[in-house]
Amino acid sequence: MEPALKLLTESEYLLDERAREFKHEYVDGMVYAMAGASRAHALLQSSLVAALHPIVRARGCDVAGSDMRLKPGARFYYPDVVAFCKDAPFLDDAFDTLLDATLIVEVLSKSTERIDRGEKYEAYRRLPSFREYLLVDARRVQIEQYVLSGGVWQPPVIHGAADTVPLTSFEGRLEVDAIYDGVELEPIPPPR
Repeated sequence: MEPALKLLTESEYLLDERAREFKHEYVDGMVYAMAGASRAHALLQSSLVAALHPIVRARGCDVAGSDMRLKPGARFYYPDVVAFCKDAPFLDDAFDTLLDATLIVEVLSKSTERIDRGEKYEAYRRLPSFREYLLVDARRVQIEQYVLSGGVWQPPVIHGAADTVPLTSFEGRLEVDAIYDGVELEPIPPPR
């Protein structure tokens, strides 16, 4: 007989997480180790932070990479990129866990795509200031854009090579080709 799995409280998770060297996400009492990122994933993430920085800062807001923890409801995630305004609340005076964000970006890979499209998107939609979600594919030149308009999440707009992504949450633009410049994409596995 296998021993019962011990679920952690949010406080136990945070205490342990802040003492660890490696990051873990927290979902419904369970703790999940964050896997290492591929080269394409890491380059896309840094390119996105660099491209978003002047746009977001021009509006008096901030942008951070995956070291900033986000707490939608009773979960803790590390989005690849998160943009938030100066009045965004933090969990406590450690200032390492955001409670709200305006724009969230996840870089898709084979191992993360299902969770980024499903569980995380649903959790992020509970954030009061969340207005825009970008899914950046690490296997093909493609950015999916989800926008909250009139209180309703619109169907995604797919942006490919040579396209521009008009950011509605920060009134800026991202050039798709610039985001992918110099990035060797992850291979797409052959169909079964």
